Amino acid sequence: MIYGGAQDVTLFFSPERELAPVPSWHSVPPIVGLVCGLIVLASAVFSIVRGWRLRRAEGVYEFRLARHVVIISGVGMAAD
Repeated sequence: MIYGGAQDVTLFFSPERELAPVPSWHSVPPIVGLVCGLIVLASAVFSIVRGWRLRRAEGVYEFRLARHVVIISGVGMAAD
């Protein structure tokens, strides 16, 4: 997720595709790629943080954190 989000963000800032390590395989406007890339990056960071907290969680709190990780990852996957 982090690589895909960074790829979309670099495609926005480099219209000639100089910064992006891989050329885009889809034809969306650059602003859409930027927004989706930022959503993917944010969801990846939130998933990592929640995952670390989930390792030490117990009981109802563990279930709530697991649900948050699934929702956040789903949003990131849809944006990607």
